[in-house]
Amino acid sequence: LYNIFRNQAADTRKRLEIEERTGRARSENQSTRRLIEVDIPRTFTSTSLFKKNGPLYDKLMEVLETYACYRPDVGYVQGMSYLSGILMLYMELSLIHISEPTRQAEISY
Repeated sequence: LYNIFRNQAADTRKRLEIEERTGRARSENQSTRRLIEVDIPRTFTSTSLFKKNGPLYDKLMEVLETYACYRPDVGYVQGMSYLSGILMLYMELSLIHISEPTRQAEISY
């Protein structure tokens, strides 16, 4: 189920990037993505894990976008990044693989 909505979120992200380049009117999905982009760097600012180039930024963005697609009636609500972030931080370390050269995080389930 997660993969289905993750793929839907990826498709939505691609569509929004095209809309931004062509200058189309803002959609509800676009404003949701902007809210997420603004909130993630504010998540646990004492660490660099969730900053724009941090190792968990992209994974947290993926989780939040996926949830917004899964529950469009809820979408994204400010503070969800903290809840998701804390869950990511407390996952078993064996599930989170951070490669130092690229500083990208891979989470395998």
